[in-house]
Amino acid sequence: MMTTLTVKNNRKRNLNCLSYILIAFGLLGGELVLVAIEQAIYGADLSAFTLGQRLIHWSLTIVLWVAGCSYCYMTAKKEGIEPLRVIQPSLTAKTWFFIVVIVMISGLLSSYLWGWQFKPFVEFQGMMERHDSGGILAFIFQQMYYIAEGLVIVMIIAFGQTLGEQLIKGYVFPWGSIALGLTWGLGHLLSQDIVTALYCVIFSLFCGVLFLLIKKDAKLSLIVITLMFII
Repeated sequence: MMTTLTVKNNRKRNLNCLSYILIAFGLLGGELVLVAIEQAIYGADLSAFTLGQRLIHWSLTIVLWVAGCSYCYMTAKKEGIEPLRVIQPSLTAKTWFFIVVIVMISGLLSSYLWGWQFKPFVEFQGMMERHDSGGILAFIFQQMYYIAEGLVIVMIIAFGQTLGEQLIKGYVFPWGSIALGLTWGLGHLLSQDIVTALYCVIFSLFCGVLFLLIKKDAKLSLIVITLMFII
């Protein structure tokens, strides 16, 4: 039987994991606050930002997200919570097959949302048309932005998976998908249309499953999930 101290410690760990999920989600919302401040300063909507203003926005957002994720991870580690691993997992051919299939399906759904076009190509064209020779630099910064967003997503999934496993022990399930779907996924109902929000919920499911297939490895999780963001 669990002692009172054990119950208290478990409850504290659960609350800590939940708080880190909410902090990571708050980092994504922090960009909206940043946009509001920038629009007030520049006197222009985000869509009308100049190249320099866009680069500043992406840079500030990247710093915010990376710093916030670092805080969550380092603080959690001090509390004995390590939701991510650095293990360079040895994956079977079957596992790699499932990973590739999930990434391809995600890319296909993304292509549908972009009018059956390849998202990176469309975004590159848009940057070149909007910023001329500076379009290449803008596109590079945009990809760096996606990597930072991928980091936040991985943190939400990782803490969500840890929380689920602590609450219901011995039951393998992509709890990270639920955490991501209820935060980042449904959050798109406020900023996007219902079709995009539905895609984000499906994307959340894919990410949580991939996280388990990759055995919670930090590096590989970030690479694969960011790849899905980009395509």
